[in-house]
Amino acid sequence: MSKLIVRYVQPIDIPKLIPLIIGYLQFYNRPVPPDEKIEEMIVRFLVHPDEGVQFAAAENGELKGFATLNYIWSTTRMQKIALLNDLYVDPEHRRKGAGEGLLNAALNQAKKENLPIMRLLTAEDNKAAQALYEKTGGKAPGWRVYDYDLSSWGGIG
Repeated sequence: MSKLIVRYVQPIDIPKLIPLIIGYLQFYNRPVPPDEKIEEMIVRFLVHPDEGVQFAAAENGELKGFATLNYIWSTTRMQKIALLNDLYVDPEHRRKGAGEGLLNAALNQAKKENLPIMRLLTAEDNKAAQALYEKTGGKAPGWRVYDYDLSSWGGIG
């Protein structure tokens, strides 16, 4: 019987990780950049682990999902915090433990780095993700998130 494992992304994973990242972008109706741009981001985490890490959920050598954990500065805490920027599992492999495994790997990594919190965002209508986060002890602190699309922002004044 095969076993799902969650581990750090490795250089050999890049060709298999790119389609998962594309699936993630499509899920959130975001533009899909060229594969080279996606590879550049993956390599950035491999070369600069002080900025964050990526995890892969794998079974029989095939990637089923991924998570991206960024380390960002928090002025209110005067230290870095963890931001779980992405958590995605291929739709055919959901509800089989990959999402929870990726979430636990990110939480363990943040704890290992002595970070005080791990923050994550998800779409308001992503009820499946919200159920997972609430099941595993996540709390929504009541903040509302705003994004500015700077490619079309003309500035103030």
